[in-house]
Amino acid sequence: MIGYRYVPVGRGEGSWGDELDRALAGHFDPNARRAFHADVFSSLECAEPPGPGDAGICHSLAMPGEPHLSGLLKDGRPRALRDAELAWLSKFDSIFTLSAYFRGILERHDVTNVKGVLKYPTPAVGQSREVFPRVVVSQRFSPEKAPLLVLELAGRMPDVAFTFTFPAPPTGILASWLELAADNVAARCFPRRRDYYEYLGASQCGFVATLRDNFGVSGLECLAAGRPYIAPDLFAYRELVADAECLYEPFSLHDMERAVRHGLAVEGHVEPPWTRKAAIEHLHRMLGD
Repeated sequence: MIGYRYVPVGRGEGSWGDELDRALAGHFDPNARRAFHADVFSSLECAEPPGPGDAGICHSLAMPGEPHLSGLLKDGRPRALRDAELAWLSKFDSIFTLSAYFRGILERHDVTNVKGVLKYPTPAVGQSREVFPRVVVSQRFSPEKAPLLVLELAGRMPDVAFTFTFPAPPTGILASWLELAADNVAARCFPRRRDYYEYLGASQCGFVATLRDNFGVSGLECLAAGRPYIAPDLFAYRELVADAECLYEPFSLHDMERAVRHGLAVEGHVEPPWTRKAAIEHLHRMLGD
């Protein structure tokens, strides 16, 4: 076992944090003196500073909507917010990220205790024998930012089926936009991740419109299912997508359509950048077990 006590992300069931906790927790020693924080800012929310030798994963900086930011955001103090986050990171012995891209972000903010990049454990997704010609749009990170460009893209591609996926029925303005969308746009709810993975594995390709994803978890799900992944040519996506034709220029409808057409034409299964087993083995090596 790894010589750290595991401190979970503690997010809701079916979230990326819940998936991470399920994959990692069993590999850590519950009686260890040192702790490994699966999300370094979860402990900040509880005002519990890390102990000597503690390590953890930093997933983001100053992302609106996260609980530990609420007080500072209400006061309108972005500089104080960033300073508070960086001060908190300095209390850890070791910081890890889940992408080389975000490691670079931390290092540019003079975070000196970044020790390496871990690999997000890809979910166990079965590869479907039958694949349907549809594009699955993942919005698991930013449901409040309805991708209007994707809806406009769907209007330009009436021959292609676009399916927006959610863990619960969409509400508010997002639901209204989807109701007004073209006939080739559908919304599907998958409360159970297993059902979502099964649907994803039987779809031709996945698509992400979110322009902020520090380790590309939605892409890893898609690639684990053996399907092409259409993503903006930005950030951590470049580390995951081996086929450059699946990357599109952000905000360019023309280039988005080109990338989707390419993804729909890909035959056979796509190999993920790493397996779940490889991610766990890498975790053991990085944490010195």
